Amino acid sequence: MTAAGTDVASRPYDLSGMRILLTGASGGIGQATARLCASLGAELVLTDRTPAPVLLEALAGNGRNHRFLACDVRSRSAVDDLCAAIGPVDAAILNAGVYPLSQWEEDRWDEDFDLAMQVNVRGPAHFARALLPGMKARGRGRIVVIGSIAAHTGGTYAHSPVHYACSKGAVHTFVRWLARRAAPEVLVNGVAIDEELRPWKPEYIAGAIQQDDCYVEMTFLKALEDHGLDITYEQAGRAFANTEYPLWHANYYGRENVRAGIMPARTFSRP
Repeated sequence: MTAAGTDVASRPYDLSGMRILLTGASGGIGQATARLCASLGAELVLTDRTPAPVLLEALAGNGRNHRFLACDVRSRSAVDDLCAAIGPVDAAILNAGVYPLSQWEEDRWDEDFDLAMQVNVRGPAHFARALLPGMKARGRGRIVVIGSIAAHTGGTYAHSPVHYACSKGAVHTFVRWLARRAAPEVLVNGVAIDEELRPWKPEYIAGAIQQDDCYVEMTFLKALEDHGLDITYEQAGRAFANTEYPLWHANYYGRENVRAGIMPARTFSRP
């Protein structure tokens, strides 16, 4: 990770001058995301139910005006009040989530199921509803929603709680729906994070010929070869739309969007 204060030219990305809202900032993923975004130059608005004083202290050294505001993401009114108080943001990383461990035989399972849906699904919807109109009016913005590999697998382990997997499946569906509603001004992405990062092994790429990302990347490389580094969004989009190979998940819906005339959002472009 690039250290805070590192020269802009040495950063992999430059987020200088951008305000980013991060929910679930007190958790492990939230704190790691906050540190990374701050190291790339962003000003952060952090929110969670519980404060993160150690995190704020660690971020304070880079000279930007990072803030923390408590918020219960289950409450639409609380989310609306927070978004009104902080003003415009360039991006939102909707990371807040819960992982109740009850099994469905237990008496508290119904309560935990409702909790998972309220936090993991309703929470991101509340923030997207509050932020999207302003982003579209300004002509730019990004929304990132944190999902999980559990949405595809039903849970990594046999004892993985069903309410968590169901909630993350709903999150992935919400991302697809929101991406169509937000385009073309606002780019929406979902990030599926595994429950545990595994050590790298070469055999993980066995059978990579079946991975559709390889074909998508080769398509864009060919488009770059044909049109050069000044390639336009439209030229890249046409190259992608004209492909015939099978695709799945985000790649499939991305190609369908381009074929329907919904081009990628030109977010974060400066005059």
